[in-house]
Amino acid sequence: KEEIRLFASEVMLERLFPVVDTFDRVAQHVNDTGLALAIKQLNAALEEQGVDKITVVGKPFNPHEMECVEVVDGEDNMVVEEVLPGYRLHGKILRVAQVKVGKKGAR
Repeated sequence: KEEIRLFASEVMLERLFPVVDTFDRVAQHVNDTGLALAIKQLNAALEEQGVDKITVVGKPFNPHEMECVEVVDGEDNMVVEEVLPGYRLHGKILRVAQVKVGKKGAR
């Protein structure tokens, strides 16, 4: 029963991630205090439900948490850039992070 309770919101959360992505993309182009506050509140609400972003930049590539979408010049097998964030719910991966992974000499 506890597991059912913990993961009951999984489908709804997965539907919210594209909304969070859109807000984050807009915030990169628009400097608005109200937008920043809305994003902060949305992220706080997700955290309260047990959702956390997967930290990837500067870490070794992990295929269980990440999807490599591009190989770029950089330190071998290290994540250089996050393209799309990944999320966990109480430790369970809901969406893997899409990342660019380094390889020496890659172009």
